[in-house]
Amino acid sequence: VLHLQPVLRNTGEQAVLHYETLLRVTGDAGQLIPAVVFVPMAKRLGLIQQIDRLVVAEVLARLQQQRYGEHIIAVNLFPATLQDGDFVAWLDGALRADPVAAKRIAFEVPEYGALENLDALRALVNLVHRHGSQFGIDHFG
Repeated sequence: VLHLQPVLRNTGEQAVLHYETLLRVTGDAGQLIPAVVFVPMAKRLGLIQQIDRLVVAEVLARLQQQRYGEHIIAVNLFPATLQDGDFVAWLDGALRADPVAAKRIAFEVPEYGALENLDALRALVNLVHRHGSQFGIDHFG
């Protein structure tokens, strides 16, 4: 289940700056399982890049439907995804296919993951900027 959480301006007006994606898995009893529980298992099973691809595809589809006005939607990518050439090639095609949606998506990578492979990070940043997307480092500092 993909949830979008509004990130609000820190003023009295509560204006939405952008939305941040939150992924949850639904358990057998319908309960939401937080990422802290299912991500370690997904890593062990080698499913992280597939999860990132599914999340990005869903966000792009929602942006095509203009469900969130003109707001930007931020997607956190797992560090392993940066080094996956198949994902990067797929992302290039997905952003090229919808230039309007590409301009309304932002990608974030945790600081520790950004430092794991600077060449892969540079390549991804250049790719997303070429399509008008935004890029940021998450949990910086």
